[in-house]
Amino acid sequence: MKHLLLILLLLSVIPANAQDTTNEKLLALAPFIGTWKAEVAENNYDVSHYDWILGGKALRIMHSVNDGNMGGITETRSGYEMKDSEVHVWSQFLKNGEWTEKANSTYTKAADAEVRF
Repeated sequence: MKHLLLILLLLSVIPANAQDTTNEKLLALAPFIGTWKAEVAENNYDVSHYDWILGGKALRIMHSVNDGNMGGITETRSGYEMKDSEVHVWSQFLKNGEWTEKANSTYTKAADAEVRF
């Protein structure tokens, strides 16, 4: 949980154009920009879109699962790793008051995918 809070804090200060920043440590987040898609369970897909917002002071991540059908999920927790042009993620979901087992997903760039609600 500490790592997730640190990531969220860092994301809140990301500049719009990472090349214009004087803090080179933020450049590590630039590869996330774009739209990604992963199969999170059999025939269930998550589309995630990362973009700079608030004049570059934050990075927004929008998700949709199966065109917006969340199926009773009220909270999520996850960890991310970028490796070989893929985003590797573990996730857990709070559904009906109980956390699910950790699920692993691999996201690849998907320019034709769309976040839908």
